[in-house]
Amino acid sequence: MITSTREHLRGQIVVTFALACVALVAIVALAIDGARVVVEQRGMQNGVDGAALTGALDLGPGAAAPQSAWAIDDAIYGVERSLGIDFSNNYTAPSSYNVAHRLIGGATSCVPNSCTSPTGPFNPSNAATSPCCNGWVDRTGAYTLTITTPYNFKNSGDDEAFIYVKLTHQFPLVFSSSLYPTIGVSVTSIARNHAIPYAIFAFKHNDSADIYLNGSTTLQANKRMGDNGSLRSSSGNVTFICNPQYGNQYGGDLWEYTPTSSAAINVTSVAEGSCGLPTLSLNKPLGSYEYPPNVNLPPDPSSAALQSGTVANGTTAMLIPTRSLDPTQPLGPKYGNIQVNGTLILEPGVYFFEGTSSPAGLNVAGSGTIETGDCYLQTLPNCSPVQAKTNACGGFTGSVPNNSVPITPVVSWPGITNNFHCTTDADFGVLLVFWPAGSDVNATSCTNQNPLLSGNYYCTQAAGTSGSVNTMAIAGGGNIYLTSTAKFHDVSLFVDPNHAGDGWNFTTQSSMSGSGCSSQVCAKQIGLGSNVVSINGGGSISINGAMLAPDDNVTLGGSPSGYGYGQILAYTITIKGSTGVAENYNPLALAYVPVLVQ
Repeated sequence: MITSTREHLRGQIVVTFALACVALVAIVALAIDGARVVVEQRGMQNGVDGAALTGALDLGPGAAAPQSAWAIDDAIYGVERSLGIDFSNNYTAPSSYNVAHRLIGGATSCVPNSCTSPTGPFNPSNAATSPCCNGWVDRTGAYTLTITTPYNFKNSGDDEAFIYVKLTHQFPLVFSSSLYPTIGVSVTSIARNHAIPYAIFAFKHNDSADIYLNGSTTLQANKRMGDNGSLRSSSGNVTFICNPQYGNQYGGDLWEYTPTSSAAINVTSVAEGSCGLPTLSLNKPLGSYEYPPNVNLPPDPSSAALQSGTVANGTTAMLIPTRSLDPTQPLGPKYGNIQVNGTLILEPGVYFFEGTSSPAGLNVAGSGTIETGDCYLQTLPNCSPVQAKTNACGGFTGSVPNNSVPITPVVSWPGITNNFHCTTDADFGVLLVFWPAGSDVNATSCTNQNPLLSGNYYCTQAAGTSGSVNTMAIAGGGNIYLTSTAKFHDVSLFVDPNHAGDGWNFTTQSSMSGSGCSSQVCAKQIGLGSNVVSINGGGSISINGAMLAPDDNVTLGGSPSGYGYGQILAYTITIKGSTGVAENYNPLALAYVPVLVQ
């Protein structure tokens, strides 16, 4: 009896062990395949995040159809290059994989963009149902891609600044293939160009004249203007227009924390979003204070020596950048005082101006001209980057610049030849970084309130200057042409608010003691107070990019020629003279940083 029971149990153990082995193998298979799925998803997410940020570089609040198409095109390129996927079977132009994208160019680039689907044209105004990049399947049939811009993210109102990327991979399972041959692994990413959608904005809080129009000057913009206080003008001098360059769109309104400037708006102005319609511009209230964009700068090479020099009248010389955009070039010098009486050519790169004794900064005489390489040997302000490839770069051998054009440097530097250095993508952009300096303080009382009896104190700017060392000063008749680069977020002129002391402001503790309030209560926001940018009229003034001086004062004179500024963002803005300043807002030349939002 005992022997029979043992034999029976032995059979059960074998069956149980066999079933357990099946379950164990299944668990191990699921664990291994599950781990593979997690690794695959992580890699895809990294690639899609990078592609979304790449696309966001092409966008901005108010971007038109061409920019939206470029963003999608570049996002596709980002997915393909980072993850090794080929979506070229969806392109309309029969060109090779390596030259089909706008991002890398080429004579056989897709027309108008690689993101024009064979099933129909790209329609950014109806991107959700547009055939472009919705449900694209790659050549292997394993990946499906959808990219959308403009994209409505949480009803933000800046749809043109957002891009949505979704990628799905039918991922093959190895150990679980008998049950599930493949499993869909999906990742999504949403990025935006985080810029404020203003052509001009003054950040000083509660000042009744943080934008001040002096004399008979006029101010024209093709996008909204705003301030954290109020604009002051002696007559109706602010005009908003529509911009043919971006689909005859925009128009604008004046947005103020304390709207008191309705009389300053020209009655012929066109309200924002009303191009082609009879709606007139309005003076609207800000719901809250606007703050500067958080722009990331390249690091300051603290070890670089400080150099100064002069460009003599009638001569041409180039400035060597502190950080060149050409990766083959070593660090150059930082600069104390550069005096320009002739023509100064700026190589592509970043220039740090950090002089601490007067005179210091970038100073242009009435006979002087500053220009980036795309204008070399050309007449301002109509400069051709195509012609510049020959004039400044010495032509290209394939995609490599010859860099054979010798130009005398203002300051020679060890390890750097006296030739203009282009980049392989022919980026002529520059970034000028100023650190205000000076021992002078210009302060008055902080007893003003706006509105009256509101408790919102502000401080006025007295006559004279403060923090006037290490500035960019252009005398009347001087010329300047700067091109920005997306490599540093399209800022072409930046005033670093983190370096100078807080003594250069219009709100010192001693001037407020009589009013019985602290600096934080009185001023709300304290700027450096330095007049770090001073541009007088009469010349050709074109700064194609953002001028960002969040804690500093900017003074601009009217310019009879030039293309204006990409965006002017400063603590206070004074516009003087008798000739108008035209601000041509460009959604791709703003102070911004591309960020992931989801």
